[in-house]
Amino acid sequence: LRNPQELAFDKYGNLFTGDNDSDQGDRERWVYVVPGADAGWRVGWQHHPIGKEFNPWLAERMWEPRNDKQPAYVLPPIANVPDGPSGLTYYPGTGLPEKYDGTFFLCGFKGSSARSAVASWKVKPNGASFDLVEQETFIGEVQATDITFGPDSKIYFTEWGEGWEGVGKGRIFKMWDPETIKHPQVAEVQKLLSEGFAQRSKEELGKLLAHKDQRVRLESQWALAKQEGGEAVLLNAAQKGADQLERLHGIWGVGHAARLAEYKQSGSGARLLEPLAALLTDKDEEVRAQAAKVLGEGKVSAAYGGLTAALKDQAPRVRFHAALALANFGKTDAIEPTLVMLRENNDQDAYLRHAGMMVLASAKNAPALQAAAKDSSAAVRMAALLAMRQIESPEIAQFLQDKEPSLVLEAARAINDVPIAPALPQ
Repeated sequence: LRNPQELAFDKYGNLFTGDNDSDQGDRERWVYVVPGADAGWRVGWQHHPIGKEFNPWLAERMWEPRNDKQPAYVLPPIANVPDGPSGLTYYPGTGLPEKYDGTFFLCGFKGSSARSAVASWKVKPNGASFDLVEQETFIGEVQATDITFGPDSKIYFTEWGEGWEGVGKGRIFKMWDPETIKHPQVAEVQKLLSEGFAQRSKEELGKLLAHKDQRVRLESQWALAKQEGGEAVLLNAAQKGADQLERLHGIWGVGHAARLAEYKQSGSGARLLEPLAALLTDKDEEVRAQAAKVLGEGKVSAAYGGLTAALKDQAPRVRFHAALALANFGKTDAIEPTLVMLRENNDQDAYLRHAGMMVLASAKNAPALQAAAKDSSAAVRMAALLAMRQIESPEIAQFLQDKEPSLVLEAARAINDVPIAPALPQ
């Protein structure tokens, strides 16, 4: 990434950022941040010695959403967005009208108030990634640098004044919707956040996992993860919660409790996570995806078969998280089912290709990678090539003779860029 000012998680645990351009005709990017990804920026792209025409960042259109000119090693942005991304926040769930549920707010800093604004938008699932929807100007004509929601559920934003250098003083603004701010839940959230959560009973914290406000849910999850016996409440929420977000916080909370247990007593974390393996076949695809993520992070051996089976899940998002989870294990026997997934994807979804590449790279199995490099599917061969790039394997040189020109070019990029010195002569 070139210059992200802030990052924000949505209510499903997806991480996003607004990334700045290099002022050379490129545009800012809205990026879905995932493990192992390369978003393409190198410091050398800023002042390329032989001019814009030969600057790969520009010539190969790395800053744009996915297109045929891009290198395959780059995981492309979701969309291009207004100039000067600065402060970023996500609506926690209380204080604004219902239409803002799921909304991001991003400050655009453009050098003058007349040109600057706070933009808002949402993301909508598209395969294993997302599309940008409902783009609006939320606050116009303001050179805002940061924005957040206070415990009173009002919006606070800082403002710079005019110009790039500032005027020696800034301002803090507070704004709110006069009707929704009267909702009893707003006062409840402020009271909960001010009192804290460590002193609350497990029963109360369990109920708060389904709260409308993301901050309350998170604080409750963290408090339960730290409490003795709290993991049982979290597991119950994950398995039997009536609300989807309650279930997700239960899953994440069990993962959190497992990590804390690992700090205290090596090897006990996996035991706490094992019951989540049953959720890999849950009817809710988001539950399946989040279970895969947490089980992979915990390297839960008992879930390995279920994660492998999830590579065939009907939902691309589940397949994506299952593949990333399997990459954490670094096992060879995940390669064949991953190749099946890559073959079926046929390079259509860049995020599925990325996750599959991570499985191949993590296994570091030279014979298996060689076999994939000779697969009849160009999509499988590309994933094998990208895996060889990831582990800096000299065997990548074989793709210089591939029948697909795009693979020849991608191999040349990898050998030159990484660089992979033993393959340079070829």
